[in-house]
Amino acid sequence: MFNDERINNETNKIFSKAILYATIISTIYLIVRIIVFGFILSSFISALFIVLTGIVILIIDYTEYKHYNYDERMIHLRMEYYKKASFVFLGMSLLGFAIGIPLQFLFPREVLPMNDLYINLQVLGFIYFVYKFKSKGIYFNYTFIEKEAGYYIHVFKNILKLAILLGLVYGIAFILSAILLLAKTWIVSVLVSILIAFMISILDLSIVYLFISIIERLTYKSLLNGRKHLNSQVVLGVLIVVSTAISFYLRYKLSVLDPTNVTNVALMVARISKSSQTLSQLGQALLAMLLSNILLQFKDKVKGIGLITLIIIVSTVTALVFNYLSYLEIFSDINNAHKIYLFVNYFNIMMSLISTIGWVFLTIFLIRNNYSKFRLLIPIVMFLFVVFNLQFQDFPDNVKAIFILTQIVFNMIYIVSLVKIKNSEDILLIEE
Repeated sequence: MFNDERINNETNKIFSKAILYATIISTIYLIVRIIVFGFILSSFISALFIVLTGIVILIIDYTEYKHYNYDERMIHLRMEYYKKASFVFLGMSLLGFAIGIPLQFLFPREVLPMNDLYINLQVLGFIYFVYKFKSKGIYFNYTFIEKEAGYYIHVFKNILKLAILLGLVYGIAFILSAILLLAKTWIVSVLVSILIAFMISILDLSIVYLFISIIERLTYKSLLNGRKHLNSQVVLGVLIVVSTAISFYLRYKLSVLDPTNVTNVALMVARISKSSQTLSQLGQALLAMLLSNILLQFKDKVKGIGLITLIIIVSTVTALVFNYLSYLEIFSDINNAHKIYLFVNYFNIMMSLISTIGWVFLTIFLIRNNYSKFRLLIPIVMFLFVVFNLQFQDFPDNVKAIFILTQIVFNMIYIVSLVKIKNSEDILLIEE
């Protein structure tokens, strides 16, 4: 049912655009870091590999395919090219990160971690792929989603293929390190670091892929069995509520932190901020997946979800860039720092306003499909929370606690409202 030429071509189109977007984002990231810190090869090698690989892939595409007349054969060849190119791009991106490990031991510098681009690209890729695949009505595992008995066998086979790719990538870094650092006394530390990075990468990517596969299977089975709701939405809803609730709590804990009762304030603030940011980012990625699943619940095009997803992606990219711009020397002056603080706040308000428009479009679509008009209150209240959050630090401690609790309750309400969306009868894949 799902394994046909049209879907293969659509899938490869998605991968081709992903390579283009990842190359652009990595180029911007690299330029900003060079402006802020200067050119440091050991810290920039990961981004450099991504940019150069992406540029080479795009140049080959332009010279070999794009300047020819577009017929069906050429379209097919180009899409097959990107199918192979996507694996090369992933492998080279990981190789850049792996080679960066021994280089950081050779040329230690006090800069931010070199894996932040890799982590953010992983989050952005997750959001982009789940949305684009669902917007085209395609499952990530579309070639074997229908298999009843062998579905998870195929999933674990793909995980094994991923492990082999990672083994080759980190194996190259391991051998390179052994050659470059043979005479160094700390060579064992480098090799152990590479092995740890290898294991973390396998665990990280495997869990993400396995999670996507489980959610897809739950979604497909719900539609196949003619269920009114998607079981996958319940799982996603619970994870979103839990992750965002903990993130809100950590934000509150940070705002009421008493520096006189903490031995290392800077370390404590950094840990809480990082944990809160990570959980918030996780919640946004899961929300994008939940929203993308709604695209499968209606035959008609669902309005608003594309705009909301775009804002999530843009906000993630700009947060990555702003994080480095704040290190520029001009922001050591309190007036300049205040200006950038105001600019970031105004920018976030603008992003929230655009996102609110997306939520309004989605709500109007649902109302037209016989859902309650009271849903219009959700995007309005969401935007009000954004505005009130700007004054959060000025609230008394007891008001902060009430405000955070109110946000958690509201977040739970609007997530439940999304989970309760029913499948349209004309999209069910009821077994005969």
